[in-house]
Amino acid sequence: MFQFRRQWPAATATIAGLAFILNHYRIAGLENIHLERRSPTEIERRDASGDIWASAFLNTIDSLDAPANTPLPNRTQPNRTQPNGNQFESNQYVGTGLKAFPTTTPSTLPSTQPNSIPNSQFKPQPPTGISPVLPTPAGILEPDLGRMLTINEKFAIWENKSIATGSLSGALTGSAGTIRVASFHVPSLGATKLAKPHVFEMLVRVLRRFDVVALQGIQSNRDDILPLLIERLNQSGRTYDYMIGPRVGRTAPLEQFAYIFDTQRLETDRYQLYTVEDPDDLMVREPLVAWFRTKGHAAHHAFTFSMINVRIDPDFAQRERELLPSLINAVQNDGRGEDDWILLGDFVGGDSELFPLTKIAARLALIGIPTDVGGTQMLDEIVFSGPATVEFNGKVGAYDFLRQYNLSLEQALEVSEHLPVWAEFSTLEGAEPGRIAPVTNEIH
Repeated sequence: MFQFRRQWPAATATIAGLAFILNHYRIAGLENIHLERRSPTEIERRDASGDIWASAFLNTIDSLDAPANTPLPNRTQPNRTQPNGNQFESNQYVGTGLKAFPTTTPSTLPSTQPNSIPNSQFKPQPPTGISPVLPTPAGILEPDLGRMLTINEKFAIWENKSIATGSLSGALTGSAGTIRVASFHVPSLGATKLAKPHVFEMLVRVLRRFDVVALQGIQSNRDDILPLLIERLNQSGRTYDYMIGPRVGRTAPLEQFAYIFDTQRLETDRYQLYTVEDPDDLMVREPLVAWFRTKGHAAHHAFTFSMINVRIDPDFAQRERELLPSLINAVQNDGRGEDDWILLGDFVGGDSELFPLTKIAARLALIGIPTDVGGTQMLDEIVFSGPATVEFNGKVGAYDFLRQYNLSLEQALEVSEHLPVWAEFSTLEGAEPGRIAPVTNEIH
């Protein structure tokens, strides 16, 4: 005890000297760290904080983070651009010009379940310091949020702009008087594909653009693939539902056809869903047929139609395309008395390969529109009855999600090598009898 008292004056002087240095100097420089004398303003910050040690630490961090000649922020005010109610403290948004679209499954997925599907509430985030870049329609400015946006926020902003400016045909789906019918081939659509959150999210964004979608390429031994998609689709307030056919094909992996449709725009009779009988095994995958009726009109005024979901096998493409007239005839004579039919899907070819269908008064919706993500060839088509389906309003297109969301070719191929193709039809049966609508091709 006596010895401690003899050393106390020296210890007190040492502590006082260290406190003086921390209060009046700061650590500066990255390559050659040295002490810099604080300005009177900075010393006042210590008085406001009431804590010499905390003030010294915070100011040291600021001096290392801040660029040269940048005044230090006041710690008594928020300075990390965090939300404060409905406002953000900073009005500056700076991006790096890089795309935030991961190409590998995040490490947050359980390692013991490589094919597990993430919770549908998952919100993919861009890598630290990287901001997704999407094209901006003319006259629309990015919001000043004072922070980097998540990819979901960028998606939402872009979709809202698209509606406001009409840059994507004015709406995500058909207008009040029309429905937008689409076909989308998503190869190997199953648990592995949905386990990639960015792919899952892109599929949802694309499917929401249509009122009814004929899906091809579902490959899974699980039965929850479409329920998971529907759950995520409906988180936006929509009311989608689905119908799916049996697994078809000659060899594994077998595939399923399906329909996803907005129940606010369309209704169906599930008892009229059927797979075309093919006792002679003429087609590798038997098509799936469904029947729909538009909502919003009295039943006898609403547009009703059959949809024939097809995927032509590349190894037997020519032979299976030659069978299409017989397929259409079988659907027309299935006993339901429906005169309007829409044949759509992956035909491994476009208008030139399907031109023979015009001999049976069929009409091809898309003419000369590339339907692959590379923009080099037609693979998909929408065909309908020329004489009967006068509800067609002439608007068709291929939704180019690669360019709409500023993806690389590699990123787009993770979703599909196909673009979804679509056509619009009136919700009224026989909207303008005798009218033949001119085709208005659109590539979005």
